Amino acid sequence: MASVEDIQRKLDDIYEDLEHNVIKIFKRRNMLIAMDIVWHSPLHFKYCGAVKKAYPEVLILGDTRCGKSEMADRLAHHYRQGAIASCEGSSFAGMVGGLETIAGNKWVTKWGQIPRNTGRLLVLDEVSGLSVDDIGKMSSMRSSGIAELNKIRTERVNAKTRLIWLSNPRVDERSKSRKSMRMFTTGVEAIEDLIGRQEDIARFDFAVLIGVDEVSSDDMHNSRKRTDVPHNYTSDIAEKLIMWCWSRSADQVVYSQEVFERAYECSTELVKKYSSDCPLIAKAEQQMKLLRMAGGLAGRLFSCDETGDKLVIKVEHVEFVHKYIQEVYDAPIFGFDKWSDNMAHSRDIEDPARLRVALRGAGKVSCEHLMHMKNLNVNSLADLLGKEIFEARMVLKELVETRAMHNPFGKYYVKTPAFIDFLRGFLEEADAFKPIEQEY
Repeated sequence: MASVEDIQRKLDDIYEDLEHNVIKIFKRRNMLIAMDIVWHSPLHFKYCGAVKKAYPEVLILGDTRCGKSEMADRLAHHYRQGAIASCEGSSFAGMVGGLETIAGNKWVTKWGQIPRNTGRLLVLDEVSGLSVDDIGKMSSMRSSGIAELNKIRTERVNAKTRLIWLSNPRVDERSKSRKSMRMFTTGVEAIEDLIGRQEDIARFDFAVLIGVDEVSSDDMHNSRKRTDVPHNYTSDIAEKLIMWCWSRSADQVVYSQEVFERAYECSTELVKKYSSDCPLIAKAEQQMKLLRMAGGLAGRLFSCDETGDKLVIKVEHVEFVHKYIQEVYDAPIFGFDKWSDNMAHSRDIEDPARLRVALRGAGKVSCEHLMHMKNLNVNSLADLLGKEIFEARMVLKELVETRAMHNPFGKYYVKTPAFIDFLRGFLEEADAFKPIEQEY
């Protein structure tokens, strides 16, 4: 029986070859593994007796000139499979589809890049060129694998397309300059800034973040560069392997009950470690996400039965992707672990007595409005309280330091769950807003 270490050695052998003979990019293994997992994934497998989507989606987000597009382009050329579409200046119609007229009065459906590549793989490059609204419109299609247009008439078509999303951070709206990963405290903030809605983030099975400061340009292109590395994993072999993976039916992708249970155990560990406030990790979906990733890894390693007919997902594949996810999410540029710790702390009010004083000072009417407001900044808080900006900053300082409010994505402040419960109870107290005799 193979182990996680055996898998790592095999991947090291494959990627030593590809790095020197194909992609010419070094020290970006996490990004390479991410692309390979999606590239070698089957289309369907059976989960609890039902046929389910087996191909994972990955978001690779990082600074410009980190080799994202270059690596994807060279892999597509080497594998002879996979298309690349630039999202720069594109729209929902370009990616999914729309209606256009012919001869002035006849409407026809023109499907976009994603449906046209159904059953295959598409790299979406420069995703920051898509608006948050356009990404949101793709949510149903990404989940169901069906593209649907409800215009003059309803049209539906398969869109079961393996997607690799590549992007730089978005352009700052005020300065009109490109943001860098260093501008975000954690990678979670960078992902939210790019994708927007929680439900759209949840559609990704995993994400990889890369920064220009992690590896120097010289190391990325020249590290350990040699000319004597044998080129064993040729285009012919690579294409045949991918075609084998893509041609497996749901009945030809198999895993044991032990694999199913191990995926559940690993998913439980991830759910405990990482906060579901960022839905890359989701309690209801995490086991399925792990199995999809493990299926892509099994395909990459040509894990099959004695006949070579079935793709076999094994326990070690699950354990490897479990370890891989933690390495990616715990990296300094991502900081998902530290972000999750902060979110856990925010569930408890730090100093209830101090918070009570701050709320009394705000007044009953302001607290009632605060109860129903979703997002806040200093200006909106000043308007709410009828105070000057400086005074509003002092109130906000009290709310943040008592863990009543937090700033999870760097754009606005939101109430913590603990504060919502506290505020609800506080407003129900008959004497909550009686004059206080002494200050905190």
